[in-house]
Amino acid sequence: MNQVLVTYFGAFNHFHENPAELIANKLQRIFQSNSCIHFKKLEVSFDSIDQFLASRLDEYDSIIELGVATKSEKIRLEEFATNFIVGTDVNGIQKNGLIDISGSETKRSTFNSFDLIEWSSDFLPNVILSQSAGKYLCNHLYYKSLERFSNKKILFIHLANFIDLSAAISLDTQVEIVQSFIEKSCYNT
Repeated sequence: MNQVLVTYFGAFNHFHENPAELIANKLQRIFQSNSCIHFKKLEVSFDSIDQFLASRLDEYDSIIELGVATKSEKIRLEEFATNFIVGTDVNGIQKNGLIDISGSETKRSTFNSFDLIEWSSDFLPNVILSQSAGKYLCNHLYYKSLERFSNKKILFIHLANFIDLSAAISLDTQVEIVQSFIEKSCYNT
């Protein structure tokens, strides 16, 4: 079995409870007796991301990163991270520009393309493949993770904003879907 690390973000802006954290909390209860699945909460800050990326993560084969897509009613499997950031973190640190001045324009998920297509099609219409992880800290984390851990399977999953968008898929449905993705990454080599 693969060792899987699931990261998720805490509170930011008007999200006193981040949808990603709410979903991760339920997933932690589901997987509490599964020794191959681990969770790590990240603050929505550049420092938190940098500290996470500087840590030793040798024991993990896969990293699944969870964040909320504030304008999305569906779950988005992010195929690509882009080398650009714009935004202010929870500590007031603002960035606008390239993530890595010598880096490539995009980085692709290290999960197999066919697996991503299959996983998304298993849950249509609630899950879509996305070509852009945005320009905020989710994308920043994703790009830097792919850059730093090219030997690991890494995927960013943007969750639907069920707090603000009444048409978004529910928290419980998202938990079931993400649970399936995590289980597949745990047993899929």
